Amino acid sequence: MARPMRFWGHLGAAAALALRPDAAASSATVAPTTFSRNGNARRYTLVGRARSDSAATLAAFVQLQPKGSGMTKAIESAPRQPIGTAALTGGAWTDFRFDVDLAPGDEERPLRPLLQVDGKPVQIDDIAFVAWDEPANGEPPAPGHPYSR
Repeated sequence: MARPMRFWGHLGAAAALALRPDAAASSATVAPTTFSRNGNARRYTLVGRARSDSAATLAAFVQLQPKGSGMTKAIESAPRQPIGTAALTGGAWTDFRFDVDLAPGDEERPLRPLLQVDGKPVQIDDIAFVAWDEPANGEPPAPGHPYSR
């Protein structure tokens, strides 16, 4: 059963999320405000669309909550594992997709995806973080088939 991610905010909104790094910052990051329990899935996909008025780079990360660590401390200090980058061309919406394969044993750890943009304003829309079923026959699951218990 697919469940909406209640902590991204602006779901179903008419406007895209706009990231504008502060003048002193070299990047800006958007992420859920909490870790999600992953239901023993090992494969994930982070998808969406992004647009910038000039060339920009979008980087994706996943952060795993260490066992025994409180959520607030983990958000501040848990390492960010890079899962990919996408080059944005100026003025056009670009679809992005980042696939995540967790290491054995990590499927029980809460996790959260993060998107980071370089120093340019970027709009992000249609974000989804999908947990996939484990393949029954050694083949990857069909796109659009969410993980369920």
